[in-house]
Amino acid sequence: MDNSPEKELLLLNHLFFKKGIEKSKESIVFLNHALHITYINPNFKNYLGVSESFIEEQGGISYIYKNLDIEHLRQELDTKGIYEFSENIVSITGESKPFHVTFESFSKKNGQLSGIIVFHHPLSNEGTVKNLNESENRYRLVFDEAFQYIALLDLEGRLIEANKSAIRFGCLSINDFFNKYFWETHWWKSNPEQAQKVKDAISITLLGKSTSLIAQVQQTGHETPLEVETHFKPIFDKTGNVSYIIGEGIDITWHKQLKNQLFLSQQRFKAIFDSASQFLVLSEPNGQVADFNNTALMLCGIETKTKKPQALWELAIWKTHKENTQLISDSLSLCLTGKTIKRKIEVSPQSL
Repeated sequence: MDNSPEKELLLLNHLFFKKGIEKSKESIVFLNHALHITYINPNFKNYLGVSESFIEEQGGISYIYKNLDIEHLRQELDTKGIYEFSENIVSITGESKPFHVTFESFSKKNGQLSGIIVFHHPLSNEGTVKNLNESENRYRLVFDEAFQYIALLDLEGRLIEANKSAIRFGCLSINDFFNKYFWETHWWKSNPEQAQKVKDAISITLLGKSTSLIAQVQQTGHETPLEVETHFKPIFDKTGNVSYIIGEGIDITWHKQLKNQLFLSQQRFKAIFDSASQFLVLSEPNGQVADFNNTALMLCGIETKTKKPQALWELAIWKTHKENTQLISDSLSLCLTGKTIKRKIEVSPQSL
């Protein structure tokens, strides 16, 4: 029995014929696994004005789709099973019409590519093709060059698209991620607990709720995982049902490192500030006391730093000398202009 792809394609064609494809107003083409044209339905053949054999003699599908990148088409069909683009298709008489073209592959039971069905949907005018292509190019540019890592997931959580930032982050190709469950991709595989959190977040998003988490992501060539702020957002169709999930991530590793360094720096400053033997008070620009060191607390007779803040010139330590209040107030005003002010002030230490 002949089980060749061509034979299966003929059988499939016959099935379509029974459903009225010969009378269909759709413009349809069948290709075999080698991308050779095996059938053009009457509606599209009437427009083209040529036969299948003539097209094959003229170079095959490139005769119809002059701007089609054949290698890109093969890659898209191999990985996604579908490819769409728009083009002005010219008939034998020179008539030109814009079409949105969809290639869809079908396979045998063993998964081997058997053939391709091509649908052609006419567009309203020639300018539509150009505008659509420009729009797609702009979208692709923004999508690929976005600072965030962006991934598009289907309703089962499988990765169907990722921008260049995400792919570069993984130092791999899209084929290493495509059609894999997102939580099973390279980014999470080194941390099963993290992968489960991602899976749970996606499950919540499928219910129509946006979710986010701080995730540790493994980058190829790096032993230490990076901290990535990850968000999952549902995309709804016209009926209000979730149709896709958008995953976005921003590398916050440097931010956390900077935050930790700042915290350590503050701790060091605090230790030096508190243990200094000098009288030290940290003041806000408006003169409100922000902090005392231990020596200042003792001299001012203050039991705890949690006491309600007061103006620097109102501290009891120098209230016994009336001129001190104005002197300190004036000194603070001069400090706000960027000047360093030195004053000798008599104080009266307070007892606890």
